[in-house]
Amino acid sequence: MLLSCLPIVNLIMLFVWAFSSSTKKSLKNYARAALILALIGVVLVVVVSIILAVCGISIFNEFSNSGYYYH
Repeated sequence: MLLSCLPIVNLIMLFVWAFSSSTKKSLKNYARAALILALIGVVLVVVVSIILAVCGISIFNEFSNSGYYYH
């Protein structure tokens, strides 16, 4: 669990634990579950970021097309 707190080491160790043949089954299942959750988190962040960027661009375009500016 302590190795999972380190930024780059956690991913390396999770891949080693998930796909190593000498790892205990419980640790292998934990590593696979952690990798799946991390992947779900990354996908959600990307989707939300795209949605927010599109909303921001549309708001910016709305202000620039309306002729209403803050001075």
